[in-house]
Amino acid sequence: MPALLVLAPIFLAALSLYHFIIQPVFLSPLAKIPTAHPTAAFSPLWLLWVRYRARENKTLYAAHSRLGPVVRIAPNEVSVCCQENGVKVIYGKGWEKPQWHEAFENFGVPNLFSTRWSGPHAIRKRRISNIFSKSYLHSSADFAALVRTIIYDRYLPLISGHAARRELVNVVELNYSAMMDVASAYLLGLPNSSNFLQDVELRRNWLKGYRSRIPHMFWIYYLPNFTTWAANRLGINFVPSYVDDVTADIEAWCMGLCNKAEASIAAAGGKEVKPGDTPVAYRQLKSAWEQERKKEGKEITPDVMQSGRLEVASEMLDDLVAAHETSGITMTYVLWELSRDLSLQNRLHKELVTLDPSTSFSINTPSLPPPKAVDSLPLLDAILMETLRRHSSLQGPLHRVTPPNATLGPYSGLPANVVVHANAYTLHRNPEIFPDPEKYWPDRWFEEDGDAGRKETWLWSFGSGGRMCVGSHLAILCMFAPTHTVLAFVLVANEGKIAMKHIISAIYRNYTTRIVDDEGIEQEDGFIVGPRGNKLVLVFEPRK
Repeated sequence: MPALLVLAPIFLAALSLYHFIIQPVFLSPLAKIPTAHPTAAFSPLWLLWVRYRARENKTLYAAHSRLGPVVRIAPNEVSVCCQENGVKVIYGKGWEKPQWHEAFENFGVPNLFSTRWSGPHAIRKRRISNIFSKSYLHSSADFAALVRTIIYDRYLPLISGHAARRELVNVVELNYSAMMDVASAYLLGLPNSSNFLQDVELRRNWLKGYRSRIPHMFWIYYLPNFTTWAANRLGINFVPSYVDDVTADIEAWCMGLCNKAEASIAAAGGKEVKPGDTPVAYRQLKSAWEQERKKEGKEITPDVMQSGRLEVASEMLDDLVAAHETSGITMTYVLWELSRDLSLQNRLHKELVTLDPSTSFSINTPSLPPPKAVDSLPLLDAILMETLRRHSSLQGPLHRVTPPNATLGPYSGLPANVVVHANAYTLHRNPEIFPDPEKYWPDRWFEEDGDAGRKETWLWSFGSGGRMCVGSHLAILCMFAPTHTVLAFVLVANEGKIAMKHIISAIYRNYTTRIVDDEGIEQEDGFIVGPRGNKLVLVFEPRK
């Protein structure tokens, strides 16, 4: 018995040494992959500390610069920065998502982004992907009408008033608001949507509440089970209770918009309504959900209907949050870069004056140029592409898990369920694809001989593969609109079809912009990242 008491601890120590050190460091199929940190092969603590301090993107970029396209960053986690046996296979072959994505559920219900498995994800995507296609948006009377209203009746009049009074404008808040209004109007119809551009108190309270959650998301994203256990068993709350309160308020706000959209559909009774008033996405998503239930032979009981309402609302909130933040950030950095370079503004203005109808704000009855005309402006397109590269709003890793016998880069025979990901911050700084990657240089997108197409392959602002952002075309169209609006005091004349391109054209057709205060303009480090100081103060000067 004494011998057993002596041998048992030794055996347990040896077993632990083998399981936690020898096997992952020397015997695991991942052992052949270079590690970003001396402890990365046997402990996740280093990576957790990097994420807690909000330094993940820059740390991964530095690791890839030192060690190559495939790097082990934790015992069961790998980062990649290559296309072949990398991005193309991870995101193009339907590799499944890990638990991390569940943190993005709303109302406790999955949505397109949070859905982990490729089968259910494909079903959700089929419900709405067509209404976010480029061809649909270009021909949509609803989208044209709502963009025109938001640009010419809300955004440009605000800019015009500030310019006339020579007031300074924090465009960060304004851009978030414009993109929330565009997204909610397309999803839910203009009468049922937000009006953040004109309702200053509501937008500031909403944005303040939303941003108050960000410092605490580490615990929700990366240690959800531990965080719940610590709160329930130890009474230690790593996430303050007000985060749950703010989340509940945001969900209630979204459900209110959905209820208005539901009422508007009922009031229309199947009849045509004024362009812009149709809740395009809500109506299609609800209809698709009902058709699926009928095919299953399910009776639409009140409980089933409530489940469907939550499912639709979860999708709406996911789209609203993503659209206002990612597109608002991109618009902000378009304005910042243009405001730093008057010669670039003048080149863009020269291009914008060729649009017909004109986007001049002086026109009494503004109408938008044809979407294809705006899309075909080469400098405008290059400016957006370079902004998406240099200042991508979605910079953090998009997590997936390996299937059995996976290959990453030159490393084959990898086991199943290894967390693997790429990130835009690193991909966009590949010097072989983007020489002098820290330089903002729109002209790089004019290069021919196949380089432009190669660059677009590496541009990863919306992800890639079957689960890339379905709203990428909406986002691009909306981003172009605001910039047009700023530069074009005169863009009031455009009928808003391509929101983003039209806003940009409108602004710079009519104004020049100058920086007054850009302290803290450097981007944060995280998943979706805006200016660290949450401000960019500009002055708008009408063109003569």
